[in-house]
Formats: sequence, structure tokens, C-alpha cells
Amino acid sequence: MLRVEVLLVVAIFVMLTSVAVPVARTPSSRHTTDDLRERLAQLRCAINDFHADHGRFPASLEEFAPREEAARDAPRCGAAPVNPVTGTDTLRFVDRMPERPEGREAWLYAPHTGEVRANVPGLAPDGMPWFRL
Repeated sequence: MLRVEVLLVVAIFVMLTSVAVPVARTPSSRHTTDDLRERLAQLRCAINDFHADHGRFPASLEEFAPREEAARDAPRCGAAPVNPVTGTDTLRFVDRMPERPEGREAWLYAPHTGEVRANVPGLAPDGMPWFRL
């Protein structure tokens, strides 16, 4: 009888642990998604601010800078923020936005339309493709 009770307690412990581990990982996944969305918003704000100031979208990396640097009246530094999913800050200029992620760059940017996307395959934890955020 005692062995059955011990086995039952162990089984319950294993079940609770299997439920708790994925729940414990969710906040970091949400943090990555939130961080990516925030950095995309920074990029899009910088592009829209440049468009408002010059009547066109930035055509080169030298004209490109995140909004927080522009807000401090710093010169445009030609840097894109680090993509939290890929861990890189590379930005590739494309004539037309592809249907799916391609290449190894962190961001894809179409200067004719001002569109910028995270160049990340797969799905975010909420089920939305990273590329479509």
C-alpha cells in the first residue's frame, strides 16, 4: 500500500512539473516578442520621421538612424537596432519585400515604400509569423 502511495505522489509531481516548465518559459518568449515589436516600432518611427522631414524614405544606411538618437539631436549614425531573435543588427535593402524571410540579415527594408520587417522565419509564441509583425 505504501508503494502505491509513493508512486502516486511521484506521478502527481511529474505531472505538475511538466505543466510548470512551459509556463516558466513563456515570459522570456513574450519578452522577445515584445522587444522585437518595440524595435520594429523604433525603426518604423525613424523611417516615418525621415519621410516627414525630407519627403522621401531613407535611401541609404547612412541616412538611417533609430528615433531615440534623432531625438537627442545626434547625427544619424547609420545603425539599426539589434534584432532580439537573430542577435544581429544587419539591414538589407530590397527593391520589393519578399513573401517570406530570406538571407541572414536581421531586417529587410524596402526604400521605395518605407516598409521594414524582421527577417526571421518561424512563428512567434502567439502564433503570428515573426516576418509579419
